[in-house]
Amino acid sequence: MLQMTDDAGALTELGRRAAAVPAHPRLAAMVLRARDEGESRAWCACVLAALAEERDVLRGRPSAIPSEQALRAELVCRSTSHEAADRGAVHRVRDAARDIARRMGVRESEPSPGEIQDWCGPLLLAAYPDRLAVRASGATPGQFVMAGGRRASVDRDDALAR
Repeated sequence: MLQMTDDAGALTELGRRAAAVPAHPRLAAMVLRARDEGESRAWCACVLAALAEERDVLRGRPSAIPSEQALRAELVCRSTSHEAADRGAVHRVRDAARDIARRMGVRESEPSPGEIQDWCGPLLLAAYPDRLAVRASGATPGQFVMAGGRRASVDRDDALAR
């Protein structure tokens, strides 16, 4: 699935490189693949990796917090604001992303909002291909079936529900 081991179970080149990254192997694979696609995209991947490993940067009732990772990435990458943002958590995630980037030889850069929106899904899919989901047939907004057959849901008012 992540192509970090071969059929015999030995580490591939990607697997060896991922082992040196200070992140979960899924996230390391995401950053390594993004590094081949440009500096801004690699920095965005470092931010997404840090977001996945740190405490959420948004606070509030779970049903009131947007689920989009692109919003969180924009808070960290572009220093934008949001009424539910925890500035301390944003700084901690930015520091963690900088640490991952430093260890990976990635320079911090500022992707545009459109790039962040366009890249988050494909980058996260590289790390979590088994979590791909489609709207459940005949279901209400927010009901999904994941690649492995499990069901998942988000609040029907969430932007991802549509």
